[in-house]
Amino acid sequence: MIHIMIPACGNDQKFLENYWPKNVTEVNGKVMIQYAVENFNSIPDKKFIFILNEKECIRFHTDNMVSLLSEENANIITLQNETGGALCTCLMGIELINNDDELLISNNDQKFDCDLFEIIQDFRQKDADCGVVCFECIHPRWSFVRVENDLVIETAEKRPISKKAIAGVYYFKKGKDFVETAKKTILKGQQYDGRYFISTAINEIILQGKKVVSYTVEKEQYHTFYELKQIKKYEQEMRRNENYCT
Repeated sequence: MIHIMIPACGNDQKFLENYWPKNVTEVNGKVMIQYAVENFNSIPDKKFIFILNEKECIRFHTDNMVSLLSEENANIITLQNETGGALCTCLMGIELINNDDELLISNNDQKFDCDLFEIIQDFRQKDADCGVVCFECIHPRWSFVRVENDLVIETAEKRPISKKAIAGVYYFKKGKDFVETAKKTILKGQQYDGRYFISTAINEIILQGKKVVSYTVEKEQYHTFYELKQIKKYEQEMRRNENYCT
């Protein structure tokens, strides 16, 4: 069993001008959270964990949507308030992930045009304790990894230390490893701009001498919808492709 955790409860400032919250904003005919689920269609023996905003669920029924999209194969956690960052949000599901099962943590605002199960299999074949999916970019909005001899030796949040930016997917061979390192990260106060990020916790895994690897996808295979103009850009690309095909 592999648990797929999707933290999706933040009030994204970039979507305040939009009536619909980020999760239910339409992207090329589908709500954004639908892509978050469909990214993992090829992975067997999985269980989703969604962490959602309670007020959003009451008003827009996001919990009903993810239940339908996952074919009721999901645990749903609702939070009344924002947390101290994605790392803290994920720990709200500690009772479901503090175990020996595999854990994937994924952003809620992205689409992959590649088979993520093949990537998970690559992490497994390498017997990695942790794995991150990357793409080539140096913009400081992302988190980054430094790689030597095919191993990740350092991560950095919003600071380009290489051309390998993290594409919002994190793999842990054991969920309890993530829980342990997340707690250490918070206890050490390792914040960026007042918030705790998942990438920072990976440094704790590295410090423990565990094996951390990366897998790089082509930029054309990764679509991120972190702001409204990125959605418009993606929709324009899809329309151009449709016109080309016809």
